Amino acid sequence: RGYAESGIRILGGTVGYAKLFLELEQALPVTELMTLRPHFEIGFGNATLPRMEDFSSGGITSFYGLNEYEMRGRQMMVASLTDQLAIPHALFFPTFVTLRYDLGAAWPEPTEIKFESLIHGLGAQVGLKTPIGLARFGIGENFRFNADPRHPIDLNTPRFYFSIGSPL
Repeated sequence: RGYAESGIRILGGTVGYAKLFLELEQALPVTELMTLRPHFEIGFGNATLPRMEDFSSGGITSFYGLNEYEMRGRQMMVASLTDQLAIPHALFFPTFVTLRYDLGAAWPEPTEIKFESLIHGLGAQVGLKTPIGLARFGIGENFRFNADPRHPIDLNTPRFYFSIGSPL
């Protein structure tokens, strides 16, 4: 999935802008009950991109350890690897357990993508396919690697997530 977008001043806009977004995802069945899903997103916007058009990531669906829309910027890169395990008869409803590792960042201005500036996210969730929609309960934390050998990892506070129904 991808798109290119341009805001022009002809129809009454005050500032023109341009942005480009690309998203790749593939489900890879490993066994009858386990699926791996690599995911990659990258987006670029020019210097006149309005704040409401910024790329964003965070939350149970896109980046563990961050709140929804917490990571925002004119440029964004996110990669993740999800391992989903179906547990068909564990509860009354079809159930699955998901583990995901996220890696990415967003920048307000154009910059080089350096490994040191990337945020890492790690999380897990339990999902139930109910008649009123998908119910998910998750926990995630983000972290960064440090150059300081006494504290090689900077941990953040764990975030708890709850979601029910379809995203709007």
